[in-house]
Amino acid sequence: MSLGTILWTEEDPGRVIWTGSLTAEKASFRIDDWQGLEAVQPYESSKWVTDLLAIRLNEEWASCSDSDMGSVHSAGASVSGESSSAASSGSETNGASTPTRRVTRSASKTALAATTPTTKKHIISLSTQPGVVASGIGGLAAWIVLLRVALHYVVRVFGERNQTISGHHGAHSNVYVALKQPITKLDYRNKYGSCVRNFGQEFLKVEKVVEYERGQAEFVVGKLETLRKEVLAKK
Repeated sequence: MSLGTILWTEEDPGRVIWTGSLTAEKASFRIDDWQGLEAVQPYESSKWVTDLLAIRLNEEWASCSDSDMGSVHSAGASVSGESSSAASSGSETNGASTPTRRVTRSASKTALAATTPTTKKHIISLSTQPGVVASGIGGLAAWIVLLRVALHYVVRVFGERNQTISGHHGAHSNVYVALKQPITKLDYRNKYGSCVRNFGQEFLKVEKVVEYERGQAEFVVGKLETLRKEVLAKK
């Protein structure tokens, strides 16, 4: 039995969570180089791809019935990833919404249509981002890591709330969408981001992915499904 089938048949609709990044950039993505092999900013491009996947898979799953689920869930079960919104409008919340603010990295050409999220029972695909975490993943010298962490705290003091710094704080958005909210209160068109105030108080920043293009998303999902089938055929 596949993971998709298990998630589909659970009483509580399954949740596929894509952990992304603040740096996703639509302008870095080219459909003729969807893997970012020749991209000037491959990381930013890959994060945009994950945003596309998070939204598109949700659309596909929402349109499925139990009988045809098998033809769709496999694409989601075979893909894992991360992402973050390149151009978005969002709000900050500790459980209650605050006024919306605009965050723009590049001019939006195509805004996501204002459709009401479906309440139909299905697997939901959600995008999150952990803020800026000082993970030490770069394998730098210890003194450089310590200096970097200190600089992160300085930036946080000056008002940059994305400086989550620790993995614990960075995981806040994932925990929120996985455990703290029912499906009916989550919108797959949003990105849920971890933020921290000066003294470590966690809160959530919700941003709408307004540059989403369905054509791009369908192309990427189709490519990944083709790749999945090719890999399975070799087994």
